[in-house]
Amino acid sequence: MATTRRFGVFAFGKQSALGTPLANPTFAVPKLSGAMKPLKERGDLPRLGTVLTRLGMYTQRARGEGTITILAHPEEIGLLLYEAMGAQAVSGAGPFVHTFTMADSPPQANPMTVWSKVGDSWWRFRDTFVSRLSIQGSTGENVQLEMDLLSFHYNPSAAPTLPGGEPADEEPRLKYIGSTTQLEANSATPVTLTNVENVALEIDRAPELRYGAQVNPSTYSPDRLVSFSAGMVYDSTQQGWDFLEQFFTGTVGGAGTGPDQGIARGSFDILLGKHPSSYAGSLRMQSNGANWEYETERPDAEASPSLLELEMNGPLVHPDTGTTETTLVLTNDQAGAY
Repeated sequence: MATTRRFGVFAFGKQSALGTPLANPTFAVPKLSGAMKPLKERGDLPRLGTVLTRLGMYTQRARGEGTITILAHPEEIGLLLYEAMGAQAVSGAGPFVHTFTMADSPPQANPMTVWSKVGDSWWRFRDTFVSRLSIQGSTGENVQLEMDLLSFHYNPSAAPTLPGGEPADEEPRLKYIGSTTQLEANSATPVTLTNVENVALEIDRAPELRYGAQVNPSTYSPDRLVSFSAGMVYDSTQQGWDFLEQFFTGTVGGAGTGPDQGIARGSFDILLGKHPSSYAGSLRMQSNGANWEYETERPDAEASPSLLELEMNGPLVHPDTGTTETTLVLTNDQAGAY
């Protein structure tokens, strides 16, 4: 009996122009989950008016979509960061420092060609955009990238030629173990804490698609929504209860005087860990000063009390200086810009 398991590969590269697909990918990594999928929206034809039998359906729109999760491979993820954020700069002579900042529009002139494998089936998706990207780290885990992708065109494909002949090795990779986490409730200068259990930075371009007179999309119009979340346990030795109260009063206002209209702004600076520890690369995620408008709830008491925890999440807003709400600094062996 021949069977096929749900192995997955995600391969991708940057196109030279919209409408010009790549012949083969620049990067390829194993999937943790998900797939790119061809999607058709269908509509119903009107009934005949004499019987209740359905007359049929017709295709309204067609595109490629998918949510894919991968490990944070330091070289490979740089292109995904650029496609989601929109601006990049590179410096250094090995290791190389790639600095990514937010722009109103991602590189629409240079979308990606993506190959998605599940089992032994390959499909190719050209003119592909990163519509949402989330960088997630939690205690005891590797760092993961979860992304929503959107493609203008798709087709079944022969297996492409992968760089190096196979997907990237499991190392080097980024992990939450060994990370340096800095947070602050009401200041532009975050403080190092060791009781942060999880962090996530999300870049959501929330695009609006237009189709014109064709079945596949013709216009990709992005938004610019960036948010950050962090979960922590109470530790009296790390700024004490007053620190947690700062987070809470920053949400509800008052600070001892009752409700008000103010919204506190905090900051963060997260330097993610890596494996192996000798690897020269890293990924740093930073707010641009105090521009994180978080929310949280005051913890509940319990009959069988567990650890006291807070979950903070909220948008990154326009900073006091500069134009980018967040900066990501990726250090790796990738020479030149993505």
